[in-house]
Amino acid sequence: MSCPAAQAYANACTRERTDIAPEIIDALNMGDRECAPSNGRPLVDADLRCIAEALRMPHGLRCLSLEENAFGLDGVSAILDALSVNPGTLLELRLGKNKLKDPSVISIANTIMTTPLGLKVIDLGDNGITKLGCEALCNALVSKECSLIEVSLHSNQLEADSGIALAKAIRSAILKHLHLGYNQLRDAGATQLARCIPITSTLTTLDLTSNRIGPQGGQELARALMSATCSLQRI
Repeated sequence: MSCPAAQAYANACTRERTDIAPEIIDALNMGDRECAPSNGRPLVDADLRCIAEALRMPHGLRCLSLEENAFGLDGVSAILDALSVNPGTLLELRLGKNKLKDPSVISIANTIMTTPLGLKVIDLGDNGITKLGCEALCNALVSKECSLIEVSLHSNQLEADSGIALAKAIRSAILKHLHLGYNQLRDAGATQLARCIPITSTLTTLDLTSNRIGPQGGQELARALMSATCSLQRI
């Protein structure tokens, strides 16, 4: 017999006329902590609306990986709305490689800023995010409702002018890990981050891999790391 969450998902699939992903049914029925549904094809908005119905019910999932699919803002909004019904249950949401772009990220940021979700980790890597989406997300990271301790923005389109917003984000009272690899922050962006590193209280990981940071930016980061108040353990 299916658990209520699995039954809610199956009913939603029937209503949306979309295929049932066996991985989701199995994960919900078995009480698995992690699920990466594929359904043999890229998931679209209708699939995420069905998953959202399951997330509204009691379940054991802690990590939902939805990478490399074809959904958009409608599907993401359904998931976030479900998390607001059951805050603090799902802790990790991985949305990498979905071409979500700035409008979707701005919507995600607005929800994080205004609604208790209980999320601890969000991966938005490789989604074509620029300064606009980055600024919105960084504002959310320092809001009272935000519970995120790990954020990934790797492999996006962040350039040096995103540095000011990112520097604000690392001053968050709870953020521990920020992944910014494979962007284009360059010396100017690195310098902005370096100025805030000595005053961060919780950040332990700042990934700046392959950001075209030259000697000037490198020197600023090195100076920040030698500060007596630096909490970073990995950069």
